[in-house]
Amino acid sequence: SMYTGSVVVRVHKDTARVIRKELERLNKKDFGKRLVADDLIALAVSKFTDEDRIVLQNKSLSNTDRIEMMYRDHLKNGHASSKEEFLGLLLQAKMF
Repeated sequence: SMYTGSVVVRVHKDTARVIRKELERLNKKDFGKRLVADDLIALAVSKFTDEDRIVLQNKSLSNTDRIEMMYRDHLKNGHASSKEEFLGLLLQAKMF
């Protein structure tokens, strides 16, 4: 069977709906085997760029993560300050 070696992948129901609709369009043809979600997903993943990866990774960041990254950059740029002082600078910059 074509499902030998397959596994379940959980996606949001809206994503599943988009995949099903696209497969309906793709399978409106007179010839050739029926395309399945694996065909669509494999092609999409093969087209991933480093930029796409960065976009997705950034999308996963919380505000706390962003502040920690800013603080580490602040330290890397030669600014020696405690996290508390850094947060004070951020608040000061936002307020004025």
